[in-house]
Amino acid sequence: MAKLTLKSVRKRDGRMVAFDQKRITKAIYRAMQHVGEGNLDKDPLRLSNRVIRELTKRYPSSHIPTVEEIQDVVEETLIIMDFPKTAKAYILYRHERARIRDKQKLVPERVKRLVQESKKYFQNALGEFIYYRTYSRWIEEESRRETWVETVDRYLDFMRENLGNKLKETEYQEIRESILNFQAMASMRLLWSPGKAARTNNLSAYNCAYIAPDKLTDFAEIMYLLMSGTGVGFSVENQNIQQLPIVEHQTGKFLPTHVIGDSKEGWGDALTLGIKAWYEGEDVKFDYSKIRPAGARLKTMGGRSSGPEPLHSLLDFVRKKILNNQGRRLSSIDVHDIICKIGELVVNGGSEKKCAHLSF
Repeated sequence: MAKLTLKSVRKRDGRMVAFDQKRITKAIYRAMQHVGEGNLDKDPLRLSNRVIRELTKRYPSSHIPTVEEIQDVVEETLIIMDFPKTAKAYILYRHERARIRDKQKLVPERVKRLVQESKKYFQNALGEFIYYRTYSRWIEEESRRETWVETVDRYLDFMRENLGNKLKETEYQEIRESILNFQAMASMRLLWSPGKAARTNNLSAYNCAYIAPDKLTDFAEIMYLLMSGTGVGFSVENQNIQQLPIVEHQTGKFLPTHVIGDSKEGWGDALTLGIKAWYEGEDVKFDYSKIRPAGARLKTMGGRSSGPEPLHSLLDFVRKKILNNQGRRLSSIDVHDIICKIGELVVNGGSEKKCAHLSF
């Protein structure tokens, strides 16, 4: 078999399963057997090896291919390697399976009613699209996104959970109708995060924060705020930046390899550890093996994982910036660049918020 760098595959329902080349080999074998083409003892494995090589070349190791992406490459390989009958049989099989799946996709009447009721509140398709892209949460049990009515009800449920009988039921209903009809609007962060996300991390309810970094731990704090969904304004005025320590010259000493935890806190701890080590003339290597792969669904905060690559890129970037300033302090531009790189990491991870306001 070909050397595998792809570890997982994303199923059509969003589930992540282990990548198994044998499934590709078996599918090619069956198609060849059906049309009587090729050497069944050698060609299926030879072709599936080529498929793996093409997938490895086409996608980075952090990418999790979908079933459709893999099947597209199988089709291309069969055509390029001159197995026209097998390619045709494989394409027809895919088409038939897609037709059967579409026929089996029955939308419950309750969901149809929710969709129709929600649609009437939007003035145009763009507004509806923005809602589904940004605020609609994934309902794992039903394998679908929630509707506008359900989002507002989730927000009201969270209000009741925290306010109880401080508001009358008539007042709750008045708030509900006002939000549904866009006559009033809740904090957009809290409209996105009520429920498990806000209970776990109340920062997800806040729109904005501000930091003028003057100590090394501030960088991880900025990252944590951004990963929680809070926008962060920052200042890199010289009077603040000059409070950061001078970067020591490298001594060649390495700290033990740090295994990065698969959480916001774990990422923040890794950033702080790296910054402190590089400032103190030491170095450290990181183990990213615990971080879930790109595309894995984030059940608490919503969205999908960016995988380890953005964090790897950030830590490399910060290390280079710091080591380029041995014997002196970072400049305002250096600190600005590091914070914007943190913002880039968060955007890659799917959060709406990044660094917003800047002053020198």
